[in-house]
Amino acid sequence: MPTVQQIPVSNQKAGIIWPARSDPAVTSLLIRNQDINNTIYVGNTSNIMPASINVIPVEPNGAIILDAGSPWYVVGAAAGILPLVMIPNSQGYFRGITQGLGKLSIPSVQSPNYVTGVSGWTINKDGSAEFNNLTERGNFVGPDFYLSNGDGTYTSEAGLFIYSSTPAAGNLIFSDCKQSGNDKFSNNFLGSMTTYDNSTLGAVNILGIAITWYSMTANPNATFTAGPKFSGTTGPNVLDFDTGSGFVNTLDVDASGMLETTPGNDLVTYKVAGTLDKYSTSGQDITLASFTAVQTFSNLIAGATYRVTCILDLLANAGGGNAVIGWTHSTTATLTGLMSRAWFTGGAGPTAEQITHGTTFPADATSAALVNGASITYEIEMNFKIAAGGNLVLSAAQSGGGNFKIESYSFAQIFRTG
Repeated sequence: MPTVQQIPVSNQKAGIIWPARSDPAVTSLLIRNQDINNTIYVGNTSNIMPASINVIPVEPNGAIILDAGSPWYVVGAAAGILPLVMIPNSQGYFRGITQGLGKLSIPSVQSPNYVTGVSGWTINKDGSAEFNNLTERGNFVGPDFYLSNGDGTYTSEAGLFIYSSTPAAGNLIFSDCKQSGNDKFSNNFLGSMTTYDNSTLGAVNILGIAITWYSMTANPNATFTAGPKFSGTTGPNVLDFDTGSGFVNTLDVDASGMLETTPGNDLVTYKVAGTLDKYSTSGQDITLASFTAVQTFSNLIAGATYRVTCILDLLANAGGGNAVIGWTHSTTATLTGLMSRAWFTGGAGPTAEQITHGTTFPADATSAALVNGASITYEIEMNFKIAAGGNLVLSAAQSGGGNFKIESYSFAQIFRTG
């Protein structure tokens, strides 16, 4: 019986690999393409080419059984194809797709329907891969992220976790998960979508249509303290900004009142309300004949110019008397160039407009007589300049027993314009 032969393949001209024989001992041939990158083409005429219609392609690392009673020629599609192997009377052959230790010996392993970017799958020798659909049942780990199943290996809760570099303590920058918890580096995280700023120790959490700001201690083992919150709970066209109940500063709250802490800003806004668009549900009762401070704007800046806009809706709790609204400033705050326009509407009738110029706040703007259960609106616009720093105080009092309540949707704004 003829022995196994190795035959080099040219890409220039077909070479004969088997002349026709009538030897009864040799009835078939196994042709194996040893090249793992290029296809060879086999035919029974000497003028075959890769594009010929009468050739049989043998793919890389492939094999084919041929009839030994016919002549056979081979040509390659590229130069330098490794020798093919011809084994007479061999009925089957399979060469493993991997070398030692499971390494691929061929360029790729593909599904029969693989089309790049369209269908099927491929696992490539260079380490890349492509899949049409992929079901992943455990944790999925990237160079700077985890898709965790929450089994505790990476995180205590299932979700997506992104880090500023290789995952480590103190560099968690984003999480999206159902519940709060911690990762294997003891970085604490909040439930829902949250971004973390580890340099300023702040976090922004999005839950549904609500956005909440948090302060945080440094990770690992950070604690979170909720701050202001945007929400749309009052309707699709209303955005609430909730910092608590009562008269509070929606931008910068401290114990001394509304404090302007960034003198470099060209425009600083203070609001007396719990939210921007729907104010707090708690009002303030005015029952005393002496002025009661409603809100203090602290630390006015010397040399700065301010503009005040205020609307107070007053609900009379008892008939008779008047509502009195006053504006004062601390002894250290010196006014120059004051211009103001204030007026009341409602009650027994509008009160005449009060216009002030000079250096004195309108401290005795007074309404018409209160009617129990009626609403009166006080409005003022003021512009003034501060020669020396100090505080601006909005106050209210009742005159003649006519108690009233400042309604929850009242507000005051102060803008620094210079």
